[in-house]
Amino acid sequence: MPQQSIKKNYFYNLSYQILQLLTPLITVPYLSRVLTAEGIGIQSYTNSVVSYFVMAASLGIGLYGQREIAYNRDNETKKTKVFLELSLIRFITVLMSLFCYFIFVILYGQYKLLFIIESANIIACLFDFTWYYQGMENFKNIAFRNIFFKLLSVVLIFLFIKSSDDLYISVIIGSGTFLIGHIYLAFFAVKGLYQEIKKVNIKTLRPFKHFNKIILLFVPQIAVQIYTVLDKTMIGIITHSPLENGWYEQSIKIIKLLLVIITSLGTVLIPRIANLNANKKYNEIKKSLTQSFLFVFAIGLPMMFGLIGVADLFVPVFFGPGYEKSIILIQILSGLFLAIGMNNVIGMQYLIPVKKEKTFTITVIIGALSNFLLNLILIPKYKAVGAAISSVCAESIIVLIQFFYIYKLIDIMLILKRLWRYFFSSFIMILLLFFLKNVLLSGPIALFVIIGACSTVYILILLLLRDPFIFSILTKILKRS
Repeated sequence: MPQQSIKKNYFYNLSYQILQLLTPLITVPYLSRVLTAEGIGIQSYTNSVVSYFVMAASLGIGLYGQREIAYNRDNETKKTKVFLELSLIRFITVLMSLFCYFIFVILYGQYKLLFIIESANIIACLFDFTWYYQGMENFKNIAFRNIFFKLLSVVLIFLFIKSSDDLYISVIIGSGTFLIGHIYLAFFAVKGLYQEIKKVNIKTLRPFKHFNKIILLFVPQIAVQIYTVLDKTMIGIITHSPLENGWYEQSIKIIKLLLVIITSLGTVLIPRIANLNANKKYNEIKKSLTQSFLFVFAIGLPMMFGLIGVADLFVPVFFGPGYEKSIILIQILSGLFLAIGMNNVIGMQYLIPVKKEKTFTITVIIGALSNFLLNLILIPKYKAVGAAISSVCAESIIVLIQFFYIYKLIDIMLILKRLWRYFFSSFIMILLLFFLKNVLLSGPIALFVIIGACSTVYILILLLLRDPFIFSILTKILKRS
């Protein structure tokens, strides 16, 4: 691809990622107050259940389709055949998933109308041709669709959701914009391929030749997907409390929002490490992984300690009254900054790029089983708090197992040599945080002052300690300026 096209695609993706970060800052405080913790909890639970059926409807076609379209991009006939064959498989899996889903809805007595509305998420999979655009490296259309419908949903939320009775409207907005967005992209994909589609002999299509490879890519997706939504489902089933799910949903939403800062590095390094591995530049891989671990500690430690310290100020300001339990949940879940950060370095930045998907899958499955068993033990007694503890423990177990595979590929002594700087700087930051909490009145202004002051002090201390990581970032900024 021309360099200019790569820059444009990066810009399109970056624009949407920024929007993904900003929109929750607008909608979450509003919906938290209007729908209340109970409404948020009900929506969180039903959405977690629907996500299993969405996963089954999607199968592993997204990753596989993207790769196959990219391979055959310059051959119109082969590309069109792949498009039609994968579309046929998707059609079958969506029908099967919908059939099973409606049996579940009929048998399950609670939240029937919500579940019926959310079936739109499964139907949307039928029109999901994002993989085609990704394979063609056409990120412009994807970004435009994502940005337009994300902004549309924000506008609709403020126009039509006025009270806790509008929970159904909230679900309609979420599922409806999701479905229409997919139909929009599907229309242009089919339109662009229409002339080639007419030339294809239906009898020559062999959709099931792709099935085994799709399943191989689907297995790790199952593990990851089940793992990420398991807590919400089990809280709903075991506690029967929408409130518990509401508190947990809002807490984990904040953690995931901030985690993007740490895990975003993985997206950039995946192709780089894959290339280094292909060229057998193992010393470069070791250097890259070591730097990634230092990045996780440099960013993750102050975020973890900082959020633990300001959670009691943040929750009332951001969520409003009725979310007091989210304080302890956020404090526990902040441990995920380091656990998931290191998991991202080992799994996403190393195991997947060097084609060790099997190892990655095994570790994620072990994590999912650990999470499930810990949830069974802890949720009945501690409810949402038990789920939070289970999540942090399970992610830590994954890191420990994955670390066994890569400890020889990182410079442990270099990490330990620099690690004390991040702990020391975080410790001074925490002292300042508690001092400011005692002298400032609680509220939005105090929260912003504390976050700004503590972040500045953390960076200044690292500069005084001449931390190479901070100096390298400043050098790059100055060069670009």
